[in-house]
Amino acid sequence: MIDLFLRENVVQAEEKVFRENVSLSSLIERAGEGLKKECERFSRIAIFVGSGNNGADGAQAGLLLLDEGKSVDIFTVGEIKGEETKSRLRQLKTQGVSIDDFKVADLDQYDCVLDCIFGIGLNREVVGEYKDAIDKINASKVYTISADIPSGLSVDTGKIYGVAVKADKTVSFSMMKAGYVLSDGRDCTGEIVLHDTGIKPQNPIAVLVSDVTFDKRKNNTHKGSYGKISLITGSAKYVGASLLAERSAHASLRSGAGLVRLCVPYSLKEVYQNRVVESTLTFLPDDGEKIDFDELVLDDILSYSDVVGIGMGLGQSEGVKRVVEYILTNATIPVVLDADAINVISKNPEILKLGKEVIITPHLGEFSRLLGKKVDEIDQIRDAVAFSKEYGVCVHLKGSASVTAYPDGQVFITAEGCSAMAKGGSGDVLTGIITSFIAQKIDNPVVKASVIHGKAGKYASVKIGEYGVLARDIADCIPCVMKIN
Repeated sequence: MIDLFLRENVVQAEEKVFRENVSLSSLIERAGEGLKKECERFSRIAIFVGSGNNGADGAQAGLLLLDEGKSVDIFTVGEIKGEETKSRLRQLKTQGVSIDDFKVADLDQYDCVLDCIFGIGLNREVVGEYKDAIDKINASKVYTISADIPSGLSVDTGKIYGVAVKADKTVSFSMMKAGYVLSDGRDCTGEIVLHDTGIKPQNPIAVLVSDVTFDKRKNNTHKGSYGKISLITGSAKYVGASLLAERSAHASLRSGAGLVRLCVPYSLKEVYQNRVVESTLTFLPDDGEKIDFDELVLDDILSYSDVVGIGMGLGQSEGVKRVVEYILTNATIPVVLDADAINVISKNPEILKLGKEVIITPHLGEFSRLLGKKVDEIDQIRDAVAFSKEYGVCVHLKGSASVTAYPDGQVFITAEGCSAMAKGGSGDVLTGIITSFIAQKIDNPVVKASVIHGKAGKYASVKIGEYGVLARDIADCIPCVMKIN
């Protein structure tokens, strides 16, 4: 597990070392050493220097590379204002280094570009000559190393401020930042190398989890030993989505659950009976399309189950809403809300407070409806944390990297997935794994399920190819990625 930090943590850590009489110049020297180390295998290095302290880091690296006999050219972007940067550029110039505006750079002459345009302080759209400089770096296809953060990328959210450097490697100074893995971060940072500059951050915002293990099972067990799951899913109006939701049950069993009951509309009886083998079936009253409320049936489901998952392919109606409300109000077991179960409560999320132990698994679109925000306005970490605390639920916000926030303030990030998983039914597989791990009483089930879900997607991608992976392929690959102690 790796601690992840925000810009505010970096600023606080820097202020602390300054109070301990460590100078800014000393920090720049340490940063420059880390950049030099990663660049020294190259012969000709172009360094793009911006106006802030990131530019000073790059200029310092240039001085050190020059001492090792490397060919170094400096290209400035914007007006150079910082004295630390100016003084180092003067030293480079006295040693015969070319210092020019980036517009004259012919990057095909170099085997490495060192990106030191913006640091972690960027919080606005990249425009004008700064955009032109980043576009030039990206168009060159030359191996690119970014200092601390690819220029144009938000260090907190991983969102791109209009345009960002697509680095092959990022040299991170002292700590991993949240923006490296969130949103577009994984597509921009490339390989991440940590370089110790002596800054010791405190209070990480989240923990990155990338590897999980599971206990070896005893021989003297039976299907009841591994939990009973009920999945309330499906509607006759959306038969395709209903059949995809069967992937949840498949994933629950593939990840170790003992018994899975699929609870589906009666009007889909023949459809499911012809497809479902390993799971048992319960048929719910419906209005010919979507499930209807029936207290006796729901009580039976709750009394049978160790965990209930609800929402996949249900559609939205008053009956669905009443079912979700009843489950939340009366369940004494964990309840996992996905898809349409989230959608039906989006107009009144106060309903969530009725639940005893609730996990919601929205993607950004579903979460935007819960928050009343546009998708591009969502801050994955801060909004997930705030929602979790306000409503007392575990929020698992799905994305290229997923954020899991608990009401007690614990935050985990998982980033094991891949583009092959961008298919209908992939989220249903995750719900199946989460309910399975809860039923089996596996510790930290939501986070572990997210890791296994991502790893199974990667495994399937390697096996099949990233374009052709289907939800059932992800489910089938789950046992291949579960490491047993």
